Amino acid sequence: MPRMPASVVHRFGPFELRAASGTLLRNGEALTLTPRQVAVLSLLIRKAGTVVSRGEVMAAGWSGEAVADNSVDKVISDLRRLLGHTPEGEPYVATLRRRGFRFPAGVSHEQTSGFSLEALLAPYHQWIEGRAALETLHIDQIHRARTVFEEAVRSAPRHAPAHVGLANACVMQFEATRADAQPDVAALALAIRHGLLGCELDADYAEAWATLGFVVSRAAPFLSAIAAAAPGMTWPTPTDALAAARRATMIEKENWRHQARLAAVAWGEERLSAARRVLAKVPGFPIAHLFAATVFVARQTFDDAEREVLAGIAGQEAQLASGAPFSGVALHWLHGLLRLAAGDPANADAAFARELSFERDGHIYARECAAHSFVAIGAMRLRESDAASAVTAFQAALARVPAHPMAHAGLAIARRRMGTGGPLELPPAVRGSAVDLAMARAALLVEGGEGTQATVLVNEALAAPQAGGTGWILSIEPLLDVRHSPLEWSGALARLRGQAL
Repeated sequence: MPRMPASVVHRFGPFELRAASGTLLRNGEALTLTPRQVAVLSLLIRKAGTVVSRGEVMAAGWSGEAVADNSVDKVISDLRRLLGHTPEGEPYVATLRRRGFRFPAGVSHEQTSGFSLEALLAPYHQWIEGRAALETLHIDQIHRARTVFEEAVRSAPRHAPAHVGLANACVMQFEATRADAQPDVAALALAIRHGLLGCELDADYAEAWATLGFVVSRAAPFLSAIAAAAPGMTWPTPTDALAAARRATMIEKENWRHQARLAAVAWGEERLSAARRVLAKVPGFPIAHLFAATVFVARQTFDDAEREVLAGIAGQEAQLASGAPFSGVALHWLHGLLRLAAGDPANADAAFARELSFERDGHIYARECAAHSFVAIGAMRLRESDAASAVTAFQAALARVPAHPMAHAGLAIARRRMGTGGPLELPPAVRGSAVDLAMARAALLVEGGEGTQATVLVNEALAAPQAGGTGWILSIEPLLDVRHSPLEWSGALARLRGQAL
């Protein structure tokens, strides 16, 4: 097997720095460094035992660019925190007032025979393997993808695609738990870290920006908690998600995957346009049709929405036959809601049953979609005055997503109609966006004869700056059934239409 030219390994305490790859190991485990941290650390190690001026550090880390003193101080502080102290208690990175910085003597330097071609290409093979696993959107394959990408990051810490792949695997692990009472926020925080690092390692890598945009959009409700747990790090804000996704599409305008991420993050006409660009490259792509349909539902153009849903269902069935990646879900559920809103309960029932048939396939969103379908079935049973069957359906939804707000609202309504329920209120454990919670509380208010207060509650939630595209389902939400009270709900529906333009 061909081998690469020799390089140097610097060893100190439990650490070793491999100069050629910029890899820092602690007791054999790879640590994550930015390119500037690697450059500064390499300089300090090469001049171990002597004083290194601030100017030398600037030249090494910033290549002559203008840089503020606090930028140097941050890199030094991060290295000091990462390395800690020598066995004798001396800091590995010492600051000497008005003189500069010093790394302790005692570093050993060893020539190595270099990497084999196999080792050099390993991260790329791992990236291909991990990406193929991720594209199945199946839970077991996503766990496997995370393991593969973690190994890729260990073997090539400065390889941007490895970090981006790991960010994708971690955010998908979070997505599989997002409906749980305790979602995997730790995986989400790790996804942000590796997404940011991928962008820093290669600022022209469009996949890094597309991934960061998607990750940050999913992290929006948790960003304050994530930032509080790591106060020394600068975290992105929700507004950065859309900017990052747009940047990806500017770098690689023809890449449909970046357009799909933009569609996931954006709303209104921008989501619709991005979905159209995906479909121009990948006709029949189910997720793109689903994204487009959500905009049309919010605009209350239901014929357009149903055309998109049916096209997406056709694409989903073709995927099932061919085993293609990015399998679709939620389309039959949405079709059922549209049929129910159109006064066609028989076909709605069939659509919900079809959605439920996918639950055991292992798709990361299948459990959520099954819960949504059972909520819709419960609402149908309430319309049929079959409160007992409604209770069963709402309980089935809660067995899958225990914190589902509309399932809790439906269960309270059904039990009250049976004469066995308590007060019309949501339990404390309910989770969801502000708009989702407002809609669930509105359903309880409507049941209690307070329809006007219900509309005010939802309208206020939709008016919040962070509402975005949440609440798009309002016009066809079966438990609220707003189409039977068009005057009361006209304000909220108009606001929803305006936001989706």
